Amino acid sequence: MSAFCINVHTGQKRNYICLKLVISISFFIVIASTSTALLAESDSRFALVIGNSQYKYASKLKNPKNDSIDMAKTLNGLYFDTTLILNANKTTIKKSISRLLSKLKKNGGVGLFYYAGHGVQFEGSNYLLPIETKVGTEIEIMKQSVNITSLLNGMRKIDSATNIIILDACRDNPFKNTARLGTRSASSNKSRSLVRIIPSLNSGLSKLDAPSNTIIAYATAPGKVALDGRGRNSPYTAKLIESMQRPGLTIGEVFRQVRSSVVKQTNGQQIPWESSSLLNDFYFKYRTLIPMGF
Repeated sequence: MSAFCINVHTGQKRNYICLKLVISISFFIVIASTSTALLAESDSRFALVIGNSQYKYASKLKNPKNDSIDMAKTLNGLYFDTTLILNANKTTIKKSISRLLSKLKKNGGVGLFYYAGHGVQFEGSNYLLPIETKVGTEIEIMKQSVNITSLLNGMRKIDSATNIIILDACRDNPFKNTARLGTRSASSNKSRSLVRIIPSLNSGLSKLDAPSNTIIAYATAPGKVALDGRGRNSPYTAKLIESMQRPGLTIGEVFRQVRSSVVKQTNGQQIPWESSSLLNDFYFKYRTLIPMGF
């Protein structure tokens, strides 16, 4: 960007005072405001964030509440219309998913579902555990839980939406203090998936095929468990929040950065995983254009 230079003579000394064109500053302001406007208009963004910590009959988790609050705050800053729900029962989870799908059906754009808490897999399906889930047979537990497939099926019917599902839900053994016939002894370390409570319930979450234009992100590899973490957040969510706010990264780059950081932090014990069928690049945060010469 060019600049005007005004010569100022003071005795024998010549000073050059260079003034930037006012239009340069105006251009910068226009670019910055236009980027925000384009972001707001180009894709409506809707997010549902659920964090279950205070389980009534299963082991309580410290970090899902913190993870969800921090994730919701981050998404709000990234122009998502965000709904935050803490310590949800089955009815609340199902109704909130229905509201998210209704918004996407009406407006299109981007839909993001984030869940932190206990989860379980059974015969290839993944279930999210509401806070009132009681120990029982596999069928009894499934009836009390929310099958993530219901969310995927709803998203399949909305062709105009880009879908992001993030499951930090592999936190191990919620019923460690509720031993019964057929259960498996629990580890003392809190993590976010169900171990094999009974033979048919397996540790970790199973891999799901993403519907068209959807990415499903797991805190750890299929069938493995994820750490709840000793700090405010789980290792996965802490790194995800950090990477999402870096400008100019595609969603694929965001999750690759998260995977690399979590693997390093956990010494290879936890490897985040994704299943993606996204058709286009998505940016949580666009890179701001700055005029040359500043």
